[in-house]
Order: sequence, then structure tokens, then C-alpha cells
Amino acid sequence: MLPVYKYIQQNGLILLIHVNGTKYLDEFERVLQAYPKMKVICPHFCLLSGKLEKLADLMDKYPNLYTDTSFGYIKYTISGFEKMAEDKEKFQNFIEKYKERVFMGDDQVVTDVKIKKHQDFIENVLAAYIDILKGKEAKLNIKWPIKNDEVFDGLDLSGNISNAVLTTSPKKLLDSVPAYSISK
Repeated sequence: MLPVYKYIQQNGLILLIHVNGTKYLDEFERVLQAYPKMKVICPHFCLLSGKLEKLADLMDKYPNLYTDTSFGYIKYTISGFEKMAEDKEKFQNFIEKYKERVFMGDDQVVTDVKIKKHQDFIENVLAAYIDILKGKEAKLNIKWPIKNDEVFDGLDLSGNISNAVLTTSPKKLLDSVPAYSISK
């Protein structure tokens, strides 16, 4: 992967890489150290949502590191929402501090089959991800792939913080990628 990382860094592109921060943190840090200007999105809080202080250390050391608020498969989403509700202040502080590098995400695989059959699932999960950030509560009411009807305490982020996480910060990162054209 080293030539790929080099190309990404040299061309101002963005790498989105899933890293299990509890298992592969040393290897990941070696990549971040070797390519300090490479913009890297490590989704799902780098699987460190239970160790936000560790992720904060990474964010402090590597200013080109970004993350998102998604948790992945629905069982992980429910568990993540529970964690956010239990440690509300911790997540609020983390997101506020890194509002320019934390993006809203909901990590849904969308295909024609799923859209036609499970559009309510997609809409409800997306709404819950937005509400967990912006609202005082988030309702996750789904019937597929598992049944769930829970209300979680939301983070109730202020308008400028939620706007950064939902809109301006991801746009700023995407706008930083140079225009690219493929020669024929």
C-alpha cells in the first residue's frame, strides 16, 4: 500500500481507511507518521469510541486525520448510540474540539433492492444519526434487519457545531481535493 499512500499524498487526495484502533493502532500510526500530509478519514471513530481520549491523542498528533460518527452495522449503531447517550458530555466535548475533522456518517449500504424493500429503514437510520447529534433525543424505530424501537439521549450539539459536522467541514475537506481529469 505504500505506493498508494505516496500517490494519495502527492496528489492531495483523500484516503478513507477502516482501522480497528484497538488492534492496529501502531501500524496505523506508522502510516500517519510516514505520510504526514495525506488526508485520512478513519470512520467509526477509528473503532475507538470507547476510548475517545486515545482518538483525541491521534487527532492532536495528526492534523490530517478525520473521522465520522457512524458505527456501521445496525447492532453496532445501537451500541454506539447507547455509548453516546451514556457519555454524552465526553462525546460533546470531543466533537466540539474536532468539529472541523469529525463528520456525520451513517454507513449504510444502499442498493436498488434495499431501497425498494427497506426505504423506511434507510430513512429512519439516517434521521436517527442526525438526531443523535442535533437533538435532545434520537428515536431509532426499525423493523429490519432487526426490530428496534428505542429513544436515546441526543448530544444536542449547538447550531454551529452541528452545522460544521453535518455540512461545512466535510465540504471543506472535499473541496480541498484538486480537480482531476482523465486524459483519453
